[in-house]
Amino acid sequence: MDLPVGQRSRGVVLSPKGQAKLENRIRQLEIERYPVQEFVRRSQLEGQGLHPATIRKILRGQGVDRDSIALVFKAVGLQMEPEDYTGAKQSLNVRTTTQEISPQEQSSPPHPLTPSPLHSTPHTLTDWGEAVDVSFFCGRVEELAVLEQWILQEHCRLVALLGSGGIGKTTLVTKLAEQIQDRFEFAIWRSLRHAPPFTNLLDDLLKFLSPQHAVQLPETKAGKLSKLMELLREHRCLIVLDNLETLMQSGVYAGTFQTDCEGYDELLRNIGEVPHQSCLLLTSREKPNAIAMQAGEALPVRTLQLAGLKAEARELLSIKGLSVSQQESEQLISRYSGNPLALKIVATTIQELFGGDVSAFLEAGISSFNSIRLLLDRQFERLTHTEKGVIYWLAINREGVSLVELEDDIYPKLLKHQLLEALESLLRRSLLEQSFQKKTMQPVIMEYVTERLVEQISQEIGDWGNGVDRGTDSTLSPYIPVPPTPLIHTHALLKAAAKDYIKDAQIKLIVNPIIAELLRKLGTRKAIEVQLIQMLSYQRQQAPKESGYLGGNVFNLLSQLKTDLRGFDFSELPIWQANLQGLTLHQVNLARAELSKSIFTQIFGNVLAIAFNSNGEILATGDDKGDIYLWRATDGQLLLTLKGHTSQIISIDFHPESPILVSRGQDQIVKFWDVNKGQVIRTLQRYTSQVLSVLLTHQCQILISQARDNTVSLWDVETGECLTSLQDNMSPIHCVAISSDSHILATASNEEPIRLWDTKTGECFLTLYEHTERAQCMAFAPSSNQGTGEILVIGSASGSVKLWDIKTGESIGTLQGHSSQVLCLKFSPDALVVASGSADRTIRLWDTATGQCIAVLQGHTNWVRTLEFNPDGSVLASGGDDRTVKLWDTESNQCLKTLQGYTNQIPSVCFGFSLNRSEQAEVVLASGSNDHLVRLWDSETGQCLKVLQGHTNQVSAIAFHETREARSILASGSTDRTIKLWDVETGQCFKTLEEHTEKVFSVAFSHLNKSNSGGILASGSADCTVRLWNIETGQCLRVLQEHEGNVFSVCFSPDGQAIASSSADQTVKFWTINTGQCFQTLQGHTNWVLCIAFSPIPSSPPLIRGVGGILASGSADQTVRLWDVETGQCLKILQGHNNHILSVSFSPDGQTLASASADRTVKLWAVNTGQCLKTLRGHTSQVLSIGFNPQGNILASSSADETIKLWDINTGDCLKTIRADRPYEGTNITGVTGLSEAQRATLKALGAFE
Repeated sequence: MDLPVGQRSRGVVLSPKGQAKLENRIRQLEIERYPVQEFVRRSQLEGQGLHPATIRKILRGQGVDRDSIALVFKAVGLQMEPEDYTGAKQSLNVRTTTQEISPQEQSSPPHPLTPSPLHSTPHTLTDWGEAVDVSFFCGRVEELAVLEQWILQEHCRLVALLGSGGIGKTTLVTKLAEQIQDRFEFAIWRSLRHAPPFTNLLDDLLKFLSPQHAVQLPETKAGKLSKLMELLREHRCLIVLDNLETLMQSGVYAGTFQTDCEGYDELLRNIGEVPHQSCLLLTSREKPNAIAMQAGEALPVRTLQLAGLKAEARELLSIKGLSVSQQESEQLISRYSGNPLALKIVATTIQELFGGDVSAFLEAGISSFNSIRLLLDRQFERLTHTEKGVIYWLAINREGVSLVELEDDIYPKLLKHQLLEALESLLRRSLLEQSFQKKTMQPVIMEYVTERLVEQISQEIGDWGNGVDRGTDSTLSPYIPVPPTPLIHTHALLKAAAKDYIKDAQIKLIVNPIIAELLRKLGTRKAIEVQLIQMLSYQRQQAPKESGYLGGNVFNLLSQLKTDLRGFDFSELPIWQANLQGLTLHQVNLARAELSKSIFTQIFGNVLAIAFNSNGEILATGDDKGDIYLWRATDGQLLLTLKGHTSQIISIDFHPESPILVSRGQDQIVKFWDVNKGQVIRTLQRYTSQVLSVLLTHQCQILISQARDNTVSLWDVETGECLTSLQDNMSPIHCVAISSDSHILATASNEEPIRLWDTKTGECFLTLYEHTERAQCMAFAPSSNQGTGEILVIGSASGSVKLWDIKTGESIGTLQGHSSQVLCLKFSPDALVVASGSADRTIRLWDTATGQCIAVLQGHTNWVRTLEFNPDGSVLASGGDDRTVKLWDTESNQCLKTLQGYTNQIPSVCFGFSLNRSEQAEVVLASGSNDHLVRLWDSETGQCLKVLQGHTNQVSAIAFHETREARSILASGSTDRTIKLWDVETGQCFKTLEEHTEKVFSVAFSHLNKSNSGGILASGSADCTVRLWNIETGQCLRVLQEHEGNVFSVCFSPDGQAIASSSADQTVKFWTINTGQCFQTLQGHTNWVLCIAFSPIPSSPPLIRGVGGILASGSADQTVRLWDVETGQCLKILQGHNNHILSVSFSPDGQTLASASADRTVKLWAVNTGQCLKTLRGHTSQVLSIGFNPQGNILASSSADETIKLWDINTGDCLKTIRADRPYEGTNITGVTGLSEAQRATLKALGAFE
């Protein structure tokens, strides 16, 4: 990047004295059990401006303004003195050397709010992940010396610490990393206890080890591994991987990785065999085969088998409160092999069962310690029924959980004092850990309890069928022994509403192992399904009104088994914590079921706008259907749906003080909503101008518009008064940004440089001539931190992000990393971070001080369109073309929650022939839709004939082709970047074309002629190219690359000699097929040219260069143009639509032109006169595609309203409406409880009934 590191000063930092003073105060408050976090939260609510992100910056030693440090001191009851802070130094976002830290700080144990004590030099970048606290560390002096010798002196490339669970591997490796980190440029610590996929770990390592270069990650696993090895050669890196045994197979000899984790084996082999200057340090209970083959005393791969503690373990026993003689401690340590965790548990047992009498315990003759599992078995059997229930829930939750969350989980419900007693008992038994009022377990204990849970649930399901008299119910086995309170009834195997990464861990570590064990027991998936159905039948027969998790668990297990749930009966049952999101449930009976704590697919489309309200409790989203949704931010529950716009939502914003939301649509209407009532309270519409932006602040409400003469004006929303007009004439503006105090306006257009305007005077005070790339989005830094308009950030079509100092007009830096256009930008509330969303499907977080890419957020499967931070900056919301909303934790960069939308919009429709032409040819209708499917329909009956599956994203384009062999072929283009060729008769995909690097918007076949008898396919893409393909071989023949924007549409001339393409660059280009040269460019549209079509009647004679006749083009400028292709002259401009033109099609005789628009209508035009013959109305959302049947008497139209309509061209009547089944089609929700009204409405909109 262009920004020199360290050249921008960033306020003040804590002095060593101030750092120690603050940390000591925090520890004091913690000892006194004073709620520090509540103190900080209250100061936030009182408007003092404390953000958790800012607090973290202060404690990490990064520069902030003086007032922020003063607020933190005030929040914890301290008075800040001048000597508590000093000027910030020029450094990266790491702490300074340990020599700058006071003795008090070095000797004080860390508080959870402070950074890890693993301080590094200014040249070491560190990321300690979930590294444990090693402020208390005893013994291991010899092991530390050996490991330091291997790594620092002998430069070992791979070192493995091996040992049993609880032996202290994690603690030792963390202590070692703390001591040697300053000898490396990079140091990173990662736990593998959640068994992350290998590619996820590679991505994580690559992002961290290449922050200065914002490396674009390779696509393949091999490419990523090669890049990692390159970085390990170039830099001195320390990588610590903890709990490698999580990835090993069970039931086989030690050291074998699970099938889906074999990439880790390849990683170990590469790091051990390939020369480099770095070190991988790992811990495991098993020695991997790859290490066993490479390790040796004189080799660069070493292993250290960690034994138990010796005499130093006595100190551990003393901390647990045991008074032991030297002889007793030696006996205890010897009996339990010095295992630190075992000794902690034993010490608790001695205290509770033997009154602290070690001699009595030793005389009891308890057998010596062989493994932690045996000890934990005995400890577990000592637990009460309530303690077991609680500890199972802690294992299910996978991370620290609050008392309130536990209370909500537990069934049957416990009284609060019962739960507190159980937790206190578990703490005494050393089976529980507590931090910030959250309870969890050590990894080894969590693993043990998880294994027991899996074993118990597997046994309960597998043995169901050996017990209860089934009475008259023939679906039940003869005798089913039912435990009084089976775990499958009292505990959820999967928490549907949990954070995404927790839910993933629950599936991988609980649900899937249960299925694997059941397959071992029962043999087949069908047998498992039978058992699960019997369990539901039994509950319905014996205890239909009894609550519990059985129904939800069965549902989630069937779902994970990929069972077709069509027609299943879940009626009369509690279905708790069921994940119905993304599932297809046709004709399922949920009558009178209770669906508490379950989640569902939501009914929203591509997400184009996001906003949080002023307290961060409500999240609003706007989609491409024109609807707005209000969600509870904490759990993603739908609160309200606001309908009123007629086309897609462009922007939404909350009023900072009132419960008012303002929305702006592509329909040029601005609406003000009362979010409490869900009602429109005001509507603004400017018929003679385009609304560019609306700004709501404490001081004013401003609307920005551009008139047809290109004059830009600012209006007072309340009074309607024109506040000012920008004085220079401009070309049409496609992008604006306004500072939060409304004093500065930035504008961007295709034809002019970016300009900055004084909104009070209307004068342009700065022009950014140096910014030569097309601006896709812009944002000002919040004025509260940066000063009015100090920084403007611009996202470009090239994928770069540029920062500009508005006071000087100079470029501060260029942030490189995205591989495709940047579509959205957002500053964090404290302006320390800027987030960018891209068409490359990623979000990047950038440090505005250094220009470093600090995180890459991956998870979206399509373009990222919108971003928004919540008020305290702790959560980032994102939305995009994959119909998802994702909430990200900005501290851990993990995805907390995903809201999955569903709208089966139909972007493409066309008529063609099915069957072999030697037989009776039948006209069929094909459609491509958002659900990734191509469907073939009987145009007479509306029946679905075939479903073509294979794409992994929206099918945006389809086209038929008939070969000389009378074979009917269908091409489909998708936003998954591929084109598929299908045999219409068989429904089989016979070729996949994969060379486009972005969305495919359009496909078209050439007409049969002598020069292309084999057939040519053309495709247009968001990668700004047109590609020509040989249909028979799948080979890409040519790449046409003169467009400067997305290529939305392609079509061949009637004689097949030329091709036309239309683009976001507002042009139409003509190309000769034989040479690939562009021989003509049509200009005239003032916005994107979204669709084109040749008249089927060519000029006579055709041009020598390949094309003649008439071409129609439709644009976002709301016009259709007819062009004389030979001269390039615009013959007619057809006006009448009041929104984007999305599709145009000529009738087979060339006399009629049909146009489809986002205004929800289809218009028929007489080509000769340009007169509008008919307007077809009936769709309830934008019309996306149209096509005539071969006879020319019927027009098909497809829409975002999920329907296809067939129209009689002569009468204008709608003959038939066709609709594919929705996700919950025919599902009975009569009498269902546990749903909000919004959820009930959503289920019905997706096909359910009551």
